Amino acid sequence: MHELKEEKFKKKSDLLERERNLDTKNVSHIMELFWEFHFLRKPVQYGLEPFDPQRIEAHSRLTGRFLSTWEYNLIMDLDLIFRAVTLERG
Repeated sequence: MHELKEEKFKKKSDLLERERNLDTKNVSHIMELFWEFHFLRKPVQYGLEPFDPQRIEAHSRLTGRFLSTWEYNLIMDLDLIFRAVTLERG
């Protein structure tokens, strides 16, 4: 809808402008962790398996990383959003 507003009506969308100006350098490590954990999922027939906390803990130990509570909660929230969007599209 915001793209339409910009393309057809030549009006600037504040939301899209903020998105374009986001500094993703600060969150790149979270995005990398999310995709790393995403590929640890077990294959399932329908939908996506939620992240397994035990698998995340084991992987973190093996790689020598420490996840703060905030990072863990953020990654779990991202997983919930990702699965909801994926199911909505499928």
